[in-house]
Amino acid sequence: KRGAIKLKYRDVGINDFSPMSIPILERYYYRGSLIPALPHTAILETVKKRIFDTKLELICLHCLNWHDVMKAGEVDDNFKCPKCKAKMISITRPDDSINKVRIFRRWLNKLPLSEDERKIAEEMSKSAMLFLTYGRKAVIALAGYGVGPATATKILAKANTIDELIELILNAERKYIRTRVFWS
Repeated sequence: KRGAIKLKYRDVGINDFSPMSIPILERYYYRGSLIPALPHTAILETVKKRIFDTKLELICLHCLNWHDVMKAGEVDDNFKCPKCKAKMISITRPDDSINKVRIFRRWLNKLPLSEDERKIAEEMSKSAMLFLTYGRKAVIALAGYGVGPATATKILAKANTIDELIELILNAERKYIRTRVFWS
């Protein structure tokens, strides 16, 4: 046939991606567009690196005087607020357009909030409770694409190791990508 292309596949027995392919995979994997035939361990390593490099905003809910943006991989189990030494640390996505400290302070003082502000304050509280309970694993879980405190709670209850955690996060990300169009 004219213009037909023959495609040959040969398994060369390598379980890692080439140095040229890694930046491409890291940039585009979160969209769920990788071919499922790729080696599972290589996919998990790529996802792990992306998650550990994800920037999150950490806010101390005890003193409300400290917040910072850090990579998920930089936070350990012993992390505490540098100002008051409390472990009541909220983990959220960085968003310069929202003053989360002001919202949480208003929520604590039971002042009127919009529905969106109330949800933000409740998610901040839930993520801080997850950090108190699970430490670093909570930060890693919340770094997943589309993973909020409710999904993170389910993931963290099942995961015993970091590798299991990464696999459960990957499954949650895939589910989120498949179902997000149906969310309001």
